[in-house]
Amino acid sequence: MLPIEIKWRWVESHQREKGRTSLDWWAQKNDWCDTNAKRFGQHCRTQAKVPRDRLFGESMTIAVAGEKLNHTSVEDLYTRTFGKRTLAYWRNRLQHTEVAQTHIQWEDAAKARQTLPLGLRRWHAKYVTGHLPTSQVLCKRKYQDHAECPRCDVVPETQTHVLRCRAPSAVKKWKENMANLRAFLQKEQTHPGLCRAILQILTSWHDGTAVGVSTLPGGRTVQHAAALQRDLLGWDAFVRGQWHWSWNQVQHRYLQSVGSQKKSRRWTTVVIRQFFLIAWDMWLHRNHVCHATGGQRDRDRGRTTDPLIREYYEDGIEALHEGDDRVVVGSQGKVVKINGGGQGF
Repeated sequence: MLPIEIKWRWVESHQREKGRTSLDWWAQKNDWCDTNAKRFGQHCRTQAKVPRDRLFGESMTIAVAGEKLNHTSVEDLYTRTFGKRTLAYWRNRLQHTEVAQTHIQWEDAAKARQTLPLGLRRWHAKYVTGHLPTSQVLCKRKYQDHAECPRCDVVPETQTHVLRCRAPSAVKKWKENMANLRAFLQKEQTHPGLCRAILQILTSWHDGTAVGVSTLPGGRTVQHAAALQRDLLGWDAFVRGQWHWSWNQVQHRYLQSVGSQKKSRRWTTVVIRQFFLIAWDMWLHRNHVCHATGGQRDRDRGRTTDPLIREYYEDGIEALHEGDDRVVVGSQGKVVKINGGGQGF
């Protein structure tokens, strides 16, 4: 308890600005405080270096680019420190303009990513940055001596090729995903024309044919959104989940027209998430073919070990330990075939 008695008093603010000429003592003190606060604020705005005096109770102060922060948000600090550099990096990597970046629904894509399990989020980081261990990447990093696709032998196997591979099994898997996507879009009450347009765009992109924007179903609004996506961001970005905000507007108007209570932002998030899962499923299919018995990994091991087998076979069994000669019983071709089948030498 303080040894003094405190009484609170309300004083009307900005009396001088309101035209009052006769101010009592309390109004004069209020005006004095306002004037000094404004003078100090002007001083802070015009000085190259902002005073960083600690206020009562502050253990430390943080300033970025000469501006003292009123709270310490990790996300805000990161954005202020690395934001421009990060955006410049992605503009260069994805070949986006600075204007185009402002048209991407980043928040919805981020929410879609956060709904993925932790393992898939780690995979997704490699997916959107182009660092999945495709044959092209593995060859570049000297983990293997070729860049062939394990499914169709196309060179090089890029990240885009993983989704667009023309091997029969890969095409079948893609069609299965498109059928599942159609059912998903219908379940989420998607604009019927927009649903057909999305599937038509993905089919054209997968087949490597031009997307006929002017002939897309759904009318002018869908065609306009597709034109903006094509011109500003591109179809590769669309498949990666980097959508132009106009897609959301099309769905928003449709939901309003049918009196639905669903939110278009939620629709965008769940559909982008579905795109991520399609890419994941195609990646799993690629790895299953690559690592299956008789697949590319077996063939790669065969290219490395077959010459050694032939060399040992030609040397004969004299240098082998007793009992080990059973591994070279039979013809050289049979031994090499056993090795190629994944059983090892």
